Amino acid sequence: MKIKTPTQIWEEIIVPHLHKKYITQVNTVWKFETMIKQEGGEIHLDHFATRTPDIKLHELITRIGKAFDLEITGQYEFPDKKLKAVVLQSLGKEGFKWFSTLIEYKKLSNEAIKAVEEDLTRTNNVLSEKSLETLSRLEKDKCLTENEAQEFTHDIVWNFLSRQGPPVKKSTISLLAKESSEIVNALLLGPDFNHMGYDLNKLNIKDWYAQEVIEILYDRMLIEGFEMLPEIQGAPDALLRQTSTKAESKTFEVEEDNGTISHLISPYKFVELVQRGVQRDSNGKIIFDQHNKVKRFRDFIAKNTEKIYDSTKL
Repeated sequence: MKIKTPTQIWEEIIVPHLHKKYITQVNTVWKFETMIKQEGGEIHLDHFATRTPDIKLHELITRIGKAFDLEITGQYEFPDKKLKAVVLQSLGKEGFKWFSTLIEYKKLSNEAIKAVEEDLTRTNNVLSEKSLETLSRLEKDKCLTENEAQEFTHDIVWNFLSRQGPPVKKSTISLLAKESSEIVNALLLGPDFNHMGYDLNKLNIKDWYAQEVIEILYDRMLIEGFEMLPEIQGAPDALLRQTSTKAESKTFEVEEDNGTISHLISPYKFVELVQRGVQRDSNGKIIFDQHNKVKRFRDFIAKNTEKIYDSTKL
């Protein structure tokens, strides 16, 4: 009977399931990864991101992340968008990160607050009773059998990370669209992730070596017909450079005032590109880790990230 540690479950089981879900749901992802592979490049994921206005759900997400030995390494405020976020990742090593955003909906208008709170009573985003028991055991024992880990992963990725309950009311979407694209996306998706970020430092495309890879890739994607955000965040040689596609649209079910189901087209999920710069000490010297590898910036920069939120702009 194989035993898996929290880190092994995260890296070997959770992340591949998340990737499978992403590439099967979003045509842009398949197109992007196909282009990279045709160039001889490699696919390496940097992070994924969730959004919710539900503080209890946000806290449960943090709890789940910590059960996989992820720790909060950064906290960010986006007052103009009424958002705040944390990044969860493994300490002491490069790895796949969880960027979790809480929408501060109580800073919206009174009418919007009532609409959000009414919708929260209609959803029930919880882990199954069995998965909650598994989560508690993982927190206590710091391991699961492989079969337990697979079952736990399936419930998280394919059930928990989705909207549970009836569709959003169309009138709720119409009201909230006037104030926050982010909350519209969050209610339509539930706690499902709205994007993954790709690690451009590990693309390994030989012809792009020693160049600003994100600039080459950005221009190439425009040529290939990808809809991109208007600019790259971060200057050349910066600690962090980011950009993304505009979110692919999806047809969502919504509920009319009379209780019937209709459909609404809205931004869904997008592809983010992440290029991480080297870390330097106070004298400008490059910092190396204990394995003599270059240390790269591992967190996020608020002014960059705020622009990335525009990927799901209505």
